[in-house]
Amino acid sequence: MSEKNLQNNHLSIEFGGGFSFLASYNRSERSLNSARILAPAPGDKDCLNALRTDELFISGPSQASLSFCNGKFVMMPNALFAPEHARAMLQLNASINDDDEVRHMDMPAFDAQLIYAASREVEKEMTKRYPRYHEGHCAGHFLSLCRRQLKDGQQVFLYFYPGFFLMSAFIGEQLQMINAYSWRDPDDVLYFSLYACEQIRFDPAQVRFSAGGEIEKEGKVHRLLERYTTGIQFMESPGIISNESARFLTLSEQFRCA
Repeated sequence: MSEKNLQNNHLSIEFGGGFSFLASYNRSERSLNSARILAPAPGDKDCLNALRTDELFISGPSQASLSFCNGKFVMMPNALFAPEHARAMLQLNASINDDDEVRHMDMPAFDAQLIYAASREVEKEMTKRYPRYHEGHCAGHFLSLCRRQLKDGQQVFLYFYPGFFLMSAFIGEQLQMINAYSWRDPDDVLYFSLYACEQIRFDPAQVRFSAGGEIEKEGKVHRLLERYTTGIQFMESPGIISNESARFLTLSEQFRCA
C-alpha cells in the first residue's frame, strides 16, 4: 500500500450494545475497504481480539475513530456541566460500574455535553495503537444526523442497532429528549416510542416519525410503526457507499466529513 493510501486509510469502530462493528475505509477515495460485524459481543473480548490480531486492523491504518454504543449516556447543558462531577451526573441516569471510564462529547449545536460510559480496556488498546484516535458516542452522531433533517413541528427519530434503538424528539430545532431502549420484539419498539411521546406530551397523530439503521423496509417493525403512527420516513443517509454497513452511524458521519 502506498504512503498516500496509508495516510488516507481509516479504521472505524462501533462497540457495545451486544455487538462490535469494525470497518476500514479510504477517506480520499470515499470507499469502503472491508468491514466486520462481531456479534454477539457481551464483553470486550471480541473487539479486543480483532484489534490485536485481525489482519484488517493491523495492516497499518493511519487514523482511527471509536464510537461507544450503549445506553449509558446523558445530555447535560454546558451551563450545568462540571467535568469533575461527570461520573456523578451520569450515575443519576445510568447504571455504571467500576470498570467504566466516563467521558464527554462536545455537542456545540445543542450547547451541551454528552456524558457517556466507555470501556476502559478498549480505550487502553486503542490508545496503544492510535495515540490520537477520535472517540465519541453513537448518541452524539445520531443527534448530528437528526439535526440535519429537522423541520417545523413535532418530530421523532428512531435509529436501530442490534438489540437496542436510540430515540430523540424535537419541536422545531429544540431537543425535547434523547434516550436508548432495549428491544427484542417489534411490540417493544412501538410501546417505548408511544410511551415516550406520552411523557413529553407529543400527539402521535401530529408527530412525524423517521427511522434509520438496522430496520428493514416492510419488515415487522416498519409495518407496526406504520400502522400505529402517522407513518415512517426513512432517514437520509450520505449515499456515498452502497454497502449495507453504511447504515452504521459512525461510518456514515465519517464519510460525510471526509
